[in-house]
Amino acid sequence: MIRIIEILPHAWSNVFSEHPVLELRIEGLAAAVLPDEREVRIALDKLVETFIALGSTRLTGDDGGWHGFLENLQSDQKIDPGDLIGGIAVGLQLFDDDRVPRKFGARLVEGEGRECLFIAYHFVQPGCAAVLAAVELVNFMMREPTRCAQAAQRMLNHFSVPGSLGGLEPLSKRVIEAAEDRRIPWRVIDPATGTICLGHGRKQIRYGQGLSDADSALGYSIASNRGETLRILQQKQIRSSTVKKVDSIEAAELAADEMGYPVIINPVERYSQRQDFYFLNHADKVRARAAFLLGKGGELVVQGAGSSRTKIYRLVVIDDRFIIAFSPGEKKLMEPIKGIHPDNRRLAEKVAGLIGLKTAEVTLLARDIGESWTKGDARVLDVEAGFASRNHWPEDQRGTVARAIVDFLFPAGQNGRIPIAAITGTNGKTTTCRMLDHILLTSGKLSAVATTEGVLVAGKLNGLGDAAACQGSLAVLEDPAVEFAVLETARGGLLEEGLAFDECEVAAVLNVTADHLGIDGIDTLDQMAEVKARVACSAQALVVLNADDPLTVAMAGGCQAERIAFVSLQGRTDFIDKHIKEGGIALLAEGEDGAGKKLHLYDGEKSVVIAEAGEIPATMGGLAHHNIFNTLVASGLAYGLGISLKEIVEGVKTFHNNFASNPGRLNVFEGCPFTVVIDYAHNPEGIEVACDTLERMEVKGRRLLVLATTGNRHGDHIERTARFVAGRFDRYLCARDNTYSQKDDGGTRGFPATEIPGRLADSLRKQGVEAEKIEVADEFHAAFTRACELCSEGDLLLVFTDEYQWCHDQLHGLCGKEAKSHS
Repeated sequence: MIRIIEILPHAWSNVFSEHPVLELRIEGLAAAVLPDEREVRIALDKLVETFIALGSTRLTGDDGGWHGFLENLQSDQKIDPGDLIGGIAVGLQLFDDDRVPRKFGARLVEGEGRECLFIAYHFVQPGCAAVLAAVELVNFMMREPTRCAQAAQRMLNHFSVPGSLGGLEPLSKRVIEAAEDRRIPWRVIDPATGTICLGHGRKQIRYGQGLSDADSALGYSIASNRGETLRILQQKQIRSSTVKKVDSIEAAELAADEMGYPVIINPVERYSQRQDFYFLNHADKVRARAAFLLGKGGELVVQGAGSSRTKIYRLVVIDDRFIIAFSPGEKKLMEPIKGIHPDNRRLAEKVAGLIGLKTAEVTLLARDIGESWTKGDARVLDVEAGFASRNHWPEDQRGTVARAIVDFLFPAGQNGRIPIAAITGTNGKTTTCRMLDHILLTSGKLSAVATTEGVLVAGKLNGLGDAAACQGSLAVLEDPAVEFAVLETARGGLLEEGLAFDECEVAAVLNVTADHLGIDGIDTLDQMAEVKARVACSAQALVVLNADDPLTVAMAGGCQAERIAFVSLQGRTDFIDKHIKEGGIALLAEGEDGAGKKLHLYDGEKSVVIAEAGEIPATMGGLAHHNIFNTLVASGLAYGLGISLKEIVEGVKTFHNNFASNPGRLNVFEGCPFTVVIDYAHNPEGIEVACDTLERMEVKGRRLLVLATTGNRHGDHIERTARFVAGRFDRYLCARDNTYSQKDDGGTRGFPATEIPGRLADSLRKQGVEAEKIEVADEFHAAFTRACELCSEGDLLLVFTDEYQWCHDQLHGLCGKEAKSHS
């Protein structure tokens, strides 16, 4: 049998598809075979017949193979159970949502033995429900083939009813579709209430149950009290039904006798969104209705309903404008009404305005809605915030109202988007994100940044922990204060969740190296480049690529951004020269190494010097080549976001690479007799860059190294790291980190974590490092403490660790005073 282990939604664009997909991690699929039984054939025929009956409009154009899947079901070809699950899951969703992409597929994650199915979805809850039903049916076909035709028919009968898969209420779905048509981003906040959010950051607006952030809280409060609502209308000379408050069955019956039948009875306070208006034409019905409502608590209002020939009309008003009217038809369904007198339209608009509602449903009692209320007997019965009868509207009319809602919330020319900068790569992401965020803040923009270190909004910490994935991005995009979003987008998040957005303004890919290979089915550099290229492809205005990395250069061909900027530390090469002459953007480091190296920005043949390396604190006087590169990338992204050159220059000249501004990224601590440098580098390339930088520093004493950041990496990282650090230090202290080495059982690296320190020491000895220069500690804290004991005045201690906060705190104690960190 096929068993689902986990269902992972991949939102927006992801590494598997350009649209959202559900990843089913399953087992038993490879061995699954459909029985060759007559009842199985009958079940397949039922599926084909029912799905084709969805309508030809849902099967035209590029359907991603679903139409071909149906054709295969009708043929004599052997049906793959995985294809059958995918096809059924897509088909079930199409009963209620024709925007579901018709795509599905399967793959085996090599090296991990994990079977996966990928099935497109539009809304998560219906998608998951469809997947579970599809797997259940296919399992039933294999387990009980003689009864599967009946099971298939039962499933189709059940799920062919709109809304049977659950999820959002109908009008919220239509609002989302109207938003999609205008490229307005959306996300579901609460499926149970239909609450959604349209737009990002400062431009976002929440909507649910016919109400939005644009509606007045005071207007909603007034409308929630039926008696207060009608009192206000009567004061404004608006003809409304006679009304009387009562608190007992006897008082209700007496009020009905005084008004004359028929009457309508409802609670004063609305305890539910939907309010029904029952015409009560007999004392027995009045007593029964009053008893039922009083049992729920609160006072009641008795309203006169005119005569038996009076009808109820519900007029929808959005943004002070009449949109459509409905009247109850058969089976309580609301039918759209035409021929409404203009005076009645204006009445509904005026009533909503008097109560203070932007979205409202005004209920009128009238014999003929085509006759003006000023001449006939029409009167206002009720005013409700939002749309109480929305779930009873015809499907096509929901679309009419939904479009009006979206046009009200986002007038023409607005799409609810804020500028987003997405940054990915193997090394340098966090520093580049922080640099760009600093440039934006310096220029007066209220920006927020999500990185592996947490979320900062306007420079203030809003959340700790790794935020370089979808949830971290959403923490920024959902913050109502944010004007600009800077999002670190790491490999893990891309593979596990996808992007948190459908598109961004600018994006950058810094580099692609062998870090994390062999994890999540990514075994080669080319595959890793494909993962990171998703970020580059999401940029609309500008994408920044590393011209010194062939894998990132190759991404340019698949980008849809208006412009491409290349960044290089090698100056104006032939490749860069051609790009510039063709009108492209380039950011280059030119001149001799050191403080005088100039950072240039070229836009076509126009050239300007951003600054000299010595003027940029993060470059450590030009010694930190990697931060020269990061500065160029951050400057290019800011340029793509429309930040002026003057503001970019001010930003890069005031960003410091110290512990306060960029913790864990080559932070230099002074205040002890010796100098300590702490860096998060956790792969061979990052370690090499840090060692190269410090090799350019003048040191009076010895150089010592604590190496403890390869915990959950491949075993070959140890040997490669040893090659990069061998011969550069006078003492080596080998340990294992206390966090990442515990994250797996050795499946990635191929051996238990306890062997890491010894293997590091062995690899160093193989590279020619004398044994007496090497010490081994089981864990990082002991290695760091020992290294500090070994240091003398004038020494330099380089520490590779993810526990930089702990190191920072320890240095204060070891030095007897505050250890100062500077760029």
